[in-house]
Amino acid sequence: MNLTSLTTPSLINLQTTYVSRDAAIEALAEQLYQQGKLHNKEQYLKAVFEREAQGPTALGEGLAVPHGKTDAVKEAAFAVATLSKT
Repeated sequence: MNLTSLTTPSLINLQTTYVSRDAAIEALAEQLYQQGKLHNKEQYLKAVFEREAQGPTALGEGLAVPHGKTDAVKEAAFAVATLSKT
């Protein structure tokens, strides 16, 4: 699978800030919804937060991959954010 085919420049956010982890997840979900990748943003967020409640999706080195399984996803895609250092 070619990962570059699953995202677009409009889904890549560099040197961003969010007030919380949840705010970051919500902002990226909104981008996926606006790009037509989700049928239902609220259902998608519910699945992601349920998965996060089972255990964090952090991989270390400042990398996390929040995700969930749901029919709310219209097409495989991902949004990316790097955080600015404060």
